[in-house]
Amino acid sequence: MMGKMTGSQMKRVLALLPVSIALLLISLYVIQRPLQVDSSLVPSEQTSVVSPKIEGVVKPGETMFDIFKNNGLDLNELFRLEEATADVHRLREIATGQPYKIELGPDNVVLSLTYQINDDELLTITRSDPGFRAEKITLPYETKERKLGGVIESNLYDALGNDGEAAMLAYGLSDIFSWDIDFTTDLRKGDTFKIVVEELWRDGRFHRYGNILAAEFTNDGNTHRAFRYEEQDGRAGYYDEEGYFFITDRLKRMINASGFKVWPAEVEAMLYAHPDIREACVIGTRDPYRGETVKALIVLEPAARDRVKPEDITTWAHDHMAAFKVPRVVEFVEALPKTATGKVFWRELQEAENRALAART
Repeated sequence: MMGKMTGSQMKRVLALLPVSIALLLISLYVIQRPLQVDSSLVPSEQTSVVSPKIEGVVKPGETMFDIFKNNGLDLNELFRLEEATADVHRLREIATGQPYKIELGPDNVVLSLTYQINDDELLTITRSDPGFRAEKITLPYETKERKLGGVIESNLYDALGNDGEAAMLAYGLSDIFSWDIDFTTDLRKGDTFKIVVEELWRDGRFHRYGNILAAEFTNDGNTHRAFRYEEQDGRAGYYDEEGYFFITDRLKRMINASGFKVWPAEVEAMLYAHPDIREACVIGTRDPYRGETVKALIVLEPAARDRVKPEDITTWAHDHMAAFKVPRVVEFVEALPKTATGKVFWRELQEAENRALAART
């Protein structure tokens, strides 16, 4: 049974009461108030470390050295990257308008570099300590077949649509029937053509035309047909409706530069866009590094003959075509040999180049 509290005991209780009340209030405040934690000190599960990257397209006249220097990257890293790519694709051969991406780690250390060589190939370089590993990747396309046709009013180029891709298609079609039709002098208004051609698509976007699979051309009432074939070793050509095989100029003229296929007619078409070039013929010549390379024989416009130098043409070409298509050798000539029908006699020029190369060995 509890006894009555004495006066001295009462005084001690009253003395402790303010402290007890204060402790009770503090405990209630802590329970009700959520714990505040500095979030910057606690790693978040949703936060991941993102490597910084540099992306862009090659500007006219720009080199990989310029890209590294302008972005404050270590030029010693660039030297190691060039060493790694020496047997795959020379990093010094980058072309205007081609995209690139550089991924960086701590202290701007290069983790990887990708560069799109052309429409078909991608160069990838990844860090593999103590150096880098380089690889050339073939870019996949979705191939669709398309049927085209038209009527000649003035020329084949205009009948196909009058753009860059139409020009390449016109060259391909004219090469197929080059033995039967001179597309410079033989075309007549009202001539007709039909084509089945590959369209190459990537990411839902049309990139360019591929192979012409079948073609028909009616010139001055005479109809010519061609159908493409490809052998297991990769060689290709065309046969007519009676089953006779023939090889087009385009296939015979192909230049193999470090494994890249260069079509002279395509390079010639681009060279004709230069305001100082009157005529051009592209042939193959020997190259100690690439095996074979592109040579352009050019007739300049009269007003440009004392002003334009071969290196000017090469510099211009670097800004207007892929690096592997650029003529490494440019020779100015007074005139180009022609056939009886007025076509440039490229075979004569190629054979003369082959004889000159043989005489030097």
